[in-house]
Amino acid sequence: MLKRLNSNLRVKMIGLMLVVIIGTLAIISGYIIYKNRVETMANFKRQGELLADVIKTSSANAETAYKSAEKVLEKEMIAEAQLIADLLNEGDINNQDLIRLSKKTGIDEFWITNGQGTVTLTNFTDGLGWTFPDDPKAQAYEFRKILDNPDKVVAQKAMVRDVDGKLFKFVGVSRKDKPGIVQVGMDASFLKQLEDKIGLQSILKELSSKDEIDYITVLDKDKEVVAKSGIYEEFASEIKKVSKSDDIFKEVINAAAVKTQLLNLNDHHIYQIVLPYKDGALNIGISFDKAMAALVQTRNNVIIISIILLVGAAIIINLFAKRISQPILDLVNVSNLVAAGDFSQQVEVKSKDEIGQLEEAYNYMLETIRGIINGIYQNAEQLETVLQEATANIVQINQNTGQSAESVDEVSKVTGEVAATIEELSERSQEMHIAGSKTFEEMQHTDKDIKYGNKILDSATQAVQDLEERVERISQISNTIMDITEQTNLLALNAAIEAARAGEEGKGFAVVAEEVRELAERSSKSAKQIQNITEAVKDATKKMKEITVGTEKSKQNSIVDVFDSISDSSGSITSNMNKVIEISEAQSSKTEETSASTEEIWASTEEVNSKFEEVSDSIDQLQSMLEQIAKDSERLVNDIDDKVKKL
Repeated sequence: MLKRLNSNLRVKMIGLMLVVIIGTLAIISGYIIYKNRVETMANFKRQGELLADVIKTSSANAETAYKSAEKVLEKEMIAEAQLIADLLNEGDINNQDLIRLSKKTGIDEFWITNGQGTVTLTNFTDGLGWTFPDDPKAQAYEFRKILDNPDKVVAQKAMVRDVDGKLFKFVGVSRKDKPGIVQVGMDASFLKQLEDKIGLQSILKELSSKDEIDYITVLDKDKEVVAKSGIYEEFASEIKKVSKSDDIFKEVINAAAVKTQLLNLNDHHIYQIVLPYKDGALNIGISFDKAMAALVQTRNNVIIISIILLVGAAIIINLFAKRISQPILDLVNVSNLVAAGDFSQQVEVKSKDEIGQLEEAYNYMLETIRGIINGIYQNAEQLETVLQEATANIVQINQNTGQSAESVDEVSKVTGEVAATIEELSERSQEMHIAGSKTFEEMQHTDKDIKYGNKILDSATQAVQDLEERVERISQISNTIMDITEQTNLLALNAAIEAARAGEEGKGFAVVAEEVRELAERSSKSAKQIQNITEAVKDATKKMKEITVGTEKSKQNSIVDVFDSISDSSGSITSNMNKVIEISEAQSSKTEETSASTEEIWASTEEVNSKFEEVSDSIDQLQSMLEQIAKDSERLVNDIDDKVKKL
């Protein structure tokens, strides 16, 4: 199954595009989910910051209201204290008067001292004789400053008294009649009620009553909780454990940073934000359950939409891939037929896009391949014809070369015989010369000597005739060599023409044919030299024949005439013998030249044979090349089939 999938273009296209779409959908879905989560967290952070601003604003307003109420109370109490100081300056006031004033003015306590700070008048009779402490840590210590500075007015903030734990506010002024302190005190419980109503704890409690706010706590610089609301009282230890609040509070307080984190408290999700607040920190916990559910729902919706889009994309891609792959499948089918050897196939072009252009190019390629194959077949046939003709020419050249070699052997033999005859003629001439020289001295033996001279002369005449016949045979052989060289030259020219027709494969054959032609020309030149030499030998033998004929005529004269002209005849014989010797020597030189030319022709013939062997090897190479061309043609067809199959 996997092999089929790997070999199916349509499946590959669908798989590849689905992978791309799945990856794209995964990235988009992940981004949407991530973006939604980030925006949700950012919204919660903004909500926490807004809530912190509300707390800060409400707390500031509450503090302002509290301070304003306390300030009003303080001014009223200072006015009452000034009034008591004025009354003391105008006349005597006793304790009963202070009791009545307390009931009328609402001042709860009056404390009037002498210059030492000891109470001399009060509406509490039990307090007479009490002295303001000089301990700086005592609550009433600061009122002793009035004794040293009569113009000083001391107003304490409302605080819980050490003696009874009530919230009281005290103010004090200096006596006008004499040194001393006039202190008035008033129960400030209404300020506590006001703080409970509009204070920080009330604000936190009101804000925590909303469903999305789980808790709000306010911490001082020592990380001690000064106000709290919501579930913090119930789950304080768990919240601190999960959120590691101590470290976060420390960082927020010291660095004035804003820290957020998502807590999971018993499957209850809380978004906690810790912000700087005054010299401490404000810790707000907002319920994240609904937001978490919304995030999960968003994630599920994104996944469902992605699946729907993926299914729709798969259907569209399948149709699109089928439309693209069908022409390619048709092309593959045609390629398989072509691979099987059917080059008559043609692809039907159905579009003008890139696939249509591919189909047109494929058709053009098939036409080109058909042309190449036809050209290969034609060239192979032509090359085979050329090789057959060249083989026939080489066979004929080999035959002619064999004849030339036989002629050269015969020339060599005849030349040897001529040389032997000339050598014998030279010896006979020498003997005639010696005999002529001794003729006069041996006149008494003339008859015997003449007979002996006649024999020598007959032998010389016969040698001249034999020489003439052999020279004629050499001339005929040289003519035959000339004919053979001309025919060899013609065959070499034909071989060069056939090699040119063979193209690149016949270049080596053309070189050998050119060398054969050059050797034929050299053989022709050598044959011409032999003809020249034989002509010279003919002239020499003709002269020798004339001499022997003249000698024969003189032999027929009477002995008396011979004796009468013996002296002249001897001189003539001597002279003729000298000429015969010279001609014999010249003939010997020409014979040597003929022998050298014969050897040169023999060497040329051997070289021609060697070249023809090279030509034969070249023909074998051409035959091998022809076979290789056939193999290359077959391999070309197979390569084309493979490429077609790949396409």
